[in-house]
Amino acid sequence: MTEQALAPQGTPPPRLGTGFSWAWRTFVKNWLVLIGLAAIIVAINLLQNLAGTMTSIDAKECVNAITGAQAQNCITTYGGYALTSIAILIAGFLLSVLASIGLIHAALKLTRGEAAKFSDLWEPEHFWMYLLVTIVFSVCLILGFLCIVGGVFVLWIWQFCQYSVLDRGKGVRDALGHSFRLVMAHKGLAVVTMIVAAVAYVVSDLLWGIPGLVLLPYMILFMSSMYRQFDGQPLAD
Repeated sequence: MTEQALAPQGTPPPRLGTGFSWAWRTFVKNWLVLIGLAAIIVAINLLQNLAGTMTSIDAKECVNAITGAQAQNCITTYGGYALTSIAILIAGFLLSVLASIGLIHAALKLTRGEAAKFSDLWEPEHFWMYLLVTIVFSVCLILGFLCIVGGVFVLWIWQFCQYSVLDRGKGVRDALGHSFRLVMAHKGLAVVTMIVAAVAYVVSDLLWGIPGLVLLPYMILFMSSMYRQFDGQPLAD
């Protein structure tokens, strides 16, 4: 698969500089909506971390339980905390998926020259397909990172699958295959886009997500612009 096979004749080849500059110009023009959408994702992540901290239990209380009554109380308490934590994680994951759809959907609209709105969050297209793609991608990523190289490979070939499923709406298999074809046509450049996205996520996560108010929308704009370029489509100014 070559660049020429994907891009229409006369379409300029994808360039990192174009992606970075377009993402910045677009962010500046639409910063209020984009930061607002990103703030929801950041808030969900912060609440999940906070809830996990608040519902944690000191393991020594169970280890040092002497009487049967103490042990039973420990098990009951720990079970309640565990169920609460699981419920929070599931609810947070689903809300995060919904918010991510809104932000990526808004970014893809901007690449087409359409206006991004706060209502993009409440009008998610292809929710179940996006959810399935995210689950498949995440599970394969986790399994792949058991041997490190496998995880990097999965991240590399499927880095555009979530963008593709929202843009094309043709199902999980199509989204994974489309991302694979885009990456195979631009192998070296796809390594760079993967690193840019990964660094943005890690920096945001290490600093409790606050930089994500800017990094997250900017990174998604960048990835959306590279997705369009990789697919041989024009970027709207």
